[in-house]
Amino acid sequence: NAGNDDKGNSADKSSITSCSLSGSVIDKESSEKLVCAKIELEGTDISVFTDILGNFEIPALKPGTYNLKITYISYEEKEIAGLVVDSEKDLTIDLKPL
Repeated sequence: NAGNDDKGNSADKSSITSCSLSGSVIDKESSEKLVCAKIELEGTDISVFTDILGNFEIPALKPGTYNLKITYISYEEKEIAGLVVDSEKDLTIDLKPL
């Protein structure tokens, strides 16, 4: 019976069906938040833009490993590879001006 209980517990741990990714995009030199920066999850059709406070949120993500691409006019494009999302994750992404 103990074996059956263990299986039940492992099923509970894998029952996480939704995660979220949020954060802000800032200027690397001035630390000012950037409005309307684009955050894309490569290999998916998911992309969002930062709001008027420089913040973004991608709710209801499946747990997994993602590659992010962040773009903003007059700034270097930034990629974050192998980002593991398995719960709620909060990022601060700094972009370097061109």
